[in-house]
Amino acid sequence: MQCCRKHASNLVVDGFNLRLSIWSEASKREHQETIIAYLLDDQIFPPNFVMKLGTDGLWHFLENEVVLNVILETVQELDLFRILDNLNSLACAAAAAVCFGLERVRGRVSPDVEFLGAAFKDLYMRLMDYIKETIKKCPILWKRWEDYKRAIMARLDQ
Repeated sequence: MQCCRKHASNLVVDGFNLRLSIWSEASKREHQETIIAYLLDDQIFPPNFVMKLGTDGLWHFLENEVVLNVILETVQELDLFRILDNLNSLACAAAAAVCFGLERVRGRVSPDVEFLGAAFKDLYMRLMDYIKETIKKCPILWKRWEDYKRAIMARLDQ
């Protein structure tokens, strides 16, 4: 979990365009809060920050580039490829770590606080349940999810 947190913390600012242009005179805090409020909107599930708009014009679960990069970098750093048999858990942990990174930028989590699974267990479990109760029950979503996981594994095997 700490490895996911480290990578998420390094990726959220650039991955979600939370850094203002050097020429901007806008408020950095307001800019970040507007984007983060949208990404973490608690009225929407799955959360916006885990979704990616595909070339097919549809939003796809856990395909956000930041979440993907947390998965890829964590697997590479910990050399998990040979023992990794299912990406569901790691993808949900990566998403929870991204949430932690966004909350840290927002100022709701102190920079000194460690990423503890217990603090984001609810989100992790809700994402895992979403896979089981929504994705798996829809043949189109399930095929997309399985294809996406195969693509991640192929990328890791390069």
